[in-house]
Amino acid sequence: MKRDKLIIFLFSIVLGLIFIRSGSSMDFLNQHIVFPNYLREVFYSSGKIIPDFMIHIGSGQNVFNIAYYGLLNPIILFSYFFPFIKMIHYIIFSNIILFIISNLLFYKFIDNKFNNSLFLTFLFMLAGPMLFQFHRHFMFVNYMPFLILSLINIDKKRYSRLVIDIFLIIMISFYFSIPCLFVIVIYFIYVNYDCFDYKKFFKFISYIFIGIMMSCILIVPPFYSLISTRSGDSLFSLSLLIPNINLDNILYGGYSVGLTSIGFISFVYLLFSKSKKNLFLFYILSLICFIPICLFLLNGGLYIRGKCLIPFLVLFVYIIGLFFD
Repeated sequence: MKRDKLIIFLFSIVLGLIFIRSGSSMDFLNQHIVFPNYLREVFYSSGKIIPDFMIHIGSGQNVFNIAYYGLLNPIILFSYFFPFIKMIHYIIFSNIILFIISNLLFYKFIDNKFNNSLFLTFLFMLAGPMLFQFHRHFMFVNYMPFLILSLINIDKKRYSRLVIDIFLIIMISFYFSIPCLFVIVIYFIYVNYDCFDYKKFFKFISYIFIGIMMSCILIVPPFYSLISTRSGDSLFSLSLLIPNINLDNILYGGYSVGLTSIGFISFVYLLFSKSKKNLFLFYILSLICFIPICLFLLNGGLYIRGKCLIPFLVLFVYIIGLFFD
């Protein structure tokens, strides 16, 4: 076990230095570095973590219009203690650390469940979004350690700790917090399927609700800003209810679950499983992946894209473990 952790740690460092250390020359530099650096400079000049108005952006902006780029993100806020470190270097270093921690936590989550924990961890580590998005759009994946921690806490029945896990997931990446919450609830139902207790479920949901309410300082203003500036045209149509079997949402890519064909084969295997909880996992993930309205809702009603499925990577690797066992 210690040897496996050392292998994961060393490979994570190597992959992090190869794929993450340089960052992307497009959105990474033009958006994801510029905005956090600007927020930090405004804090140094005004002393305010939440500025009143962003006068230097466009013709002036409400600060919550750029909340997506790191406003009140604990990882970005920590950089405020290090004014002598360039934001680009800080982001790259923090991405490598989060990548390493995510892989080690995933091994902890998967260990003792299956016979091939090390192999499964490598599948997780090498998945499309893990390597690509930590290099390009780090807010697509930098919540991952806390998502995995929440699943570990479900296994250990430490539901009260979900309050902090949920709070940090939302504060780090409120856009991806929606699919993260679905992953957490689905996993809770899965592990408790054979002896489901509604009282326990409502207690579990109450802790999630507390975590959401704690983060309302970040959720409510951007939501109000979004609905006040959005046009009246709706993207909803009845065609969203028609199933669309798009395997690109599961197979290898940076904007999907990002697994190889073994991910899909393992997923189909669930359909032939005699276990009712495995069938539950198949049906609920089929709805989410192949019914467009589910993707539409998980993307916050903005568009229909597979990137909202990135948090489900944890569950799909778990399914591969079921298949191999």
